[in-house]
Amino acid sequence: ATTITVDATVATGNTITMNIGGSLLTLGGFGAIATVAGNTLNIKSGTYTITSATANVAGGCFSKTSNITIEGYGTNYGDRGTPPLLQASGISTFTMVLMTTTSGAVVRNVNFDGASLTSSRAVNIRGLVDTVSAVNCTNTALVITSGSMVNCIVSGCTGTAYSGGGSYYACVAHTNAGRGFNIGTNSGVSRCISYSNTGANGIGFDNSNGEGVIFSNCVAYANAQQGFRNADEGCTYINCIAEDNTGIGFEFRASFSDFVVN
Repeated sequence: ATTITVDATVATGNTITMNIGGSLLTLGGFGAIATVAGNTLNIKSGTYTITSATANVAGGCFSKTSNITIEGYGTNYGDRGTPPLLQASGISTFTMVLMTTTSGAVVRNVNFDGASLTSSRAVNIRGLVDTVSAVNCTNTALVITSGSMVNCIVSGCTGTAYSGGGSYYACVAHTNAGRGFNIGTNSGVSRCISYSNTGANGIGFDNSNGEGVIFSNCVAYANAQQGFRNADEGCTYINCIAEDNTGIGFEFRASFSDFVVN
C-alpha cells in the first residue's frame, strides 16, 4: 500500500502519472472490467478458487454478453500447456463461465471442478468448448446453446455431463450419476464415448428432444440405463456400439419413425 517498485527510470517532478498493474488474480476480476468482443483471457496453469456465485466480481464467476475467448496456457500464451484449474469453494447455484448471448465464445484448455456444491455448473456458452474437463458438478456440467464441443471429458458429476444442440467430437462422459450426453435437434455426435454412468438417469446417449441427430463411431458401455435412447424422429446411427449396458442397447420409441441404423 505504501511502496511501488519499478523496473525502469521514471520522470521526476511533483506530479507523476504511471500505470501500475499486471495480470489479474481471478476470473471474476477480468469479468469486472470492460471487454470488447474478440478479447482473449489467457489463464496460466495453476489452481484458481471461485468463492462467489456472483459474476464479474473479484473471486467470482464470469459472465459476458459478448464473445470472449478464455484459454489456458503453460509457459507462453497459446502453448496449450498444462491447463489451469478453476475450482469452486463454499458457494451454490452458479455457472463458472456463462456466455450465451452471441455466438463465437470460446473456452479452451481449462479444467473445472464444481466441488460437488449445490447446482454447480462449469460452462454454458454459445460457441466452442475445446479440450475442457469438468468434474464434481451437480448441474449439467457442459452446455452449448449452439456450437461445438471437442476433446472434452466430464466425470464424477451428479447431473447430465453434456447438453445442447451442436456438434460433439471426441468427447468422453464417464462415471457420472446421470446422463452422459443429452443431445439437441440437428446435432452431430462423432467418436464420443459414454461409459459407467450410473443411477436412474444413467443413459449413455439420450436423444430426448432432438430431430435429425447423427451419431457416428460412438460407444455406450456399461451404463446403468440405455446405451442409446432415442425419443425423436429422423435420427441416424452409423458404426456405433452399445455393450454391457443394464438397459436396452438401442431404444427407439414406437411413436417416432425414420430411424437409420448402419
